[in-house]
Amino acid sequence: MLKLEITTSTLANRLIYQLTMDLALVRTLPIVKLTLILLLTISKTSIADQLTIAPNWPGASSQDVLAVVRSVDQAITTATGLNIDKPRYIRYNDNGPITLYRRMPDGKIEIHLNSKNRRWAQMIYQYSHELCHVLSNYANAPRNLTGHNWLEESLCEAFSRYGLEVTAELWRRDPPYQNWRSYASAIDDYLNNLVQSPRSNAPANWQDWWRSHRTLLLDQPVADNRRFNHQWGAELYRQIDGEEWTLLTSLNRRRPTGFMPLSELLKQWANDSDTPAALEILRMHRQLLGGF
Repeated sequence: MLKLEITTSTLANRLIYQLTMDLALVRTLPIVKLTLILLLTISKTSIADQLTIAPNWPGASSQDVLAVVRSVDQAITTATGLNIDKPRYIRYNDNGPITLYRRMPDGKIEIHLNSKNRRWAQMIYQYSHELCHVLSNYANAPRNLTGHNWLEESLCEAFSRYGLEVTAELWRRDPPYQNWRSYASAIDDYLNNLVQSPRSNAPANWQDWWRSHRTLLLDQPVADNRRFNHQWGAELYRQIDGEEWTLLTSLNRRRPTGFMPLSELLKQWANDSDTPAALEILRMHRQLLGGF
């Protein structure tokens, strides 16, 4: 059975179409003709294939899902300067959301979401979380290798909230479709519900919190239905903004060999980072959590 997959090829196709329409004007210039052929080849293997949406999304068209995901990429790139360039294949799965460690045969990263029926705010939240894992080199530290996957999960909880924030701002100005503009307020509501949830409340003392839950978190990164990730993620969301989010790309940049003390992981993260924000995050952890 033929399956239709929606990709981000529209822009590339328009560019190629315009250039090929002008080709008659440069028939005597073989170099230019060769350049056009190369451009067509590159567009098919890179620009057009960066983002693919699987067909048969429950309660939503693949075109609309693509529009949502592309708008999140656009909002985050504009707000942070992050380069979102890793090829991704996104599909619906009741058991999601999750980003698989195993790459697809063509090298794409496979992301599963379980948001359906045009629940765009929920989809933005889920996709932003999984995008955070992709940006933070998740595959270099698989299956809680360092013992601190709880930190990455908390960081991605924070980033999912940031994704909601900046996508709502984008949709107020330039939604994927004009009749979606009013949905920006629903995205705001979704974010506000998360922020105001008791699960986001900071403890009376972060050092006591860390001492009480450290052993559990080292062993079970998403223990108690992610309650601790929501708490620490809410704190990280309050602390990190804008271009500071480029610190994601230096987390797990080097492939660890096994368990690392939190202090060592944070120092490595700061040393590998191109932004001072990572050093500030190291200081924040020391200040709030105290001794590691």
